[in-house]
Amino acid sequence: MDKSKDLPVREHPNLAKAAGEMILVVEDDRDLRRILLETLVALNYRVRDAGDGRDALVILSEDDEVDLLLTDVALPGGLVGPEIAIKAREMRPGLPVIYMSGYTQDANIMGEGAISEVDLLKKPFNIADLAQRLRTALEN
Repeated sequence: MDKSKDLPVREHPNLAKAAGEMILVVEDDRDLRRILLETLVALNYRVRDAGDGRDALVILSEDDEVDLLLTDVALPGGLVGPEIAIKAREMRPGLPVIYMSGYTQDANIMGEGAISEVDLLKKPFNIADLAQRLRTALEN
């Protein structure tokens, strides 16, 4: 997230806020993950988090309340974001997925799990972009 240009959530009066949906955040950067979790809670989302794909899949298998997967594309531990999404959708068909990446080449990381521009939130992003993308994905 764009830490330097962003205002606190409470200072954004027109943000698209949640109705208590559960977001699973998969991000290996601890600092960014912490900021994402704090931001999502401030936007009225419930959150779960994982630092890699294996932990994310365990959470998805145990917690049927996850409404959306927000995952980094490039992750350590053998599973990248699109692979996590494929496995997640095997467990939960239709689960909305938003990918995050700071690298433009990540959009082409996999054939079958190819990421479209619609699904990709390019880092750094701001709170308003994140909030709008989440609402759009959850409402479609």
